[in-house]
Amino acid sequence: MRLLTISEIRTYRRCPREHHIRYGLGYRSMGRALSLRFGSLSHCGLETWWTTPDESRWTETEATVLRAASDPKCTVDPFELEKAREMLLAYHARWSREELETVATEQQFECPLINPETGYPSKTFMVGGKIDVIVRDADGRLWIVEHKTSASDITAGSDYWKLLQLDNQVSMYFTGGRALGYEVAGCLYDVLGKPVFRPSQIPILDSDGVKIVYDQSGYRVRTKDGKKWRETADTSAGYVVQTRPETPEEYGARVRAALAADSARYFVRGTVVRLAQEEKDAAWDAWTTAKQIHVGDRARQWPRNPDACVRYQRTCDYFGYCTGTECLEDETKFTRLEDPHEELTRPVAA
Repeated sequence: MRLLTISEIRTYRRCPREHHIRYGLGYRSMGRALSLRFGSLSHCGLETWWTTPDESRWTETEATVLRAASDPKCTVDPFELEKAREMLLAYHARWSREELETVATEQQFECPLINPETGYPSKTFMVGGKIDVIVRDADGRLWIVEHKTSASDITAGSDYWKLLQLDNQVSMYFTGGRALGYEVAGCLYDVLGKPVFRPSQIPILDSDGVKIVYDQSGYRVRTKDGKKWRETADTSAGYVVQTRPETPEEYGARVRAALAADSARYFVRGTVVRLAQEEKDAAWDAWTTAKQIHVGDRARQWPRNPDACVRYQRTCDYFGYCTGTECLEDETKFTRLEDPHEELTRPVAA
């Protein structure tokens, strides 16, 4: 039977053509495959954090992230690495004293896709996924822990948390938890807010720690009274402060300061539960999408959605193919996976 994950369902809803290329044909962008992004660094670090004893939690987490970033098969932006490292360190400081016992991590599940009207399983699809962490609290209750990184407003009452009421991933994790034998009380939705500032230019200082300003002729500028060196720019007069690129270490220090100044803004853990009707609504969403996938595959029709070609200021990996400028068989552009669900490790133990 064919396996459906929440990632695949989301991809289909976004663009059936992208879904066909990604999951039907199994092609991935080489650029994406070789680049270790911020989310991947954070995820591998958090996995280590939850599975390591308290006394060595941070050192092991940091070592895992640095090891992943040094993999010669991948490339990682040094500023992204510093941001991930500082955020994980701040996460450790924020949550290391919570009384939560790790029961399991990276738990993969597969279970039947149920028709919510009849209660019978699909003859075509199974649903599956991987639960980040399952923990036990001080009262003995079991909780799913789901991690996300976001640059959106994640403070209490924001639209981010309202949207979770409609999030099918959480609902599927409840189903998956039960399939694995865990009667969970709910989901601890763990969000790490990403500082949005980028690497910047740093003013160059002289031996006395004073900023250097040059005029259009390349001469250093003094203040009007001539007693001190000028330290501010003036576009109209052609005065420019001399700068240099910020180093990754300096950028990391800025991230650290921002996180320390307002940790409650950047690290929010919310409790998500599901009522029976909410789980049924999510089941209908999954069932309907699965039917659409099945009908499209049988008809060999995968409509394009031009509204999804650019997301988060980034062009879709398959934009070149859809516009006729790239070929999927070009091994410098794309690679083909035997299993399109690369995030899962199969088979699942019974």
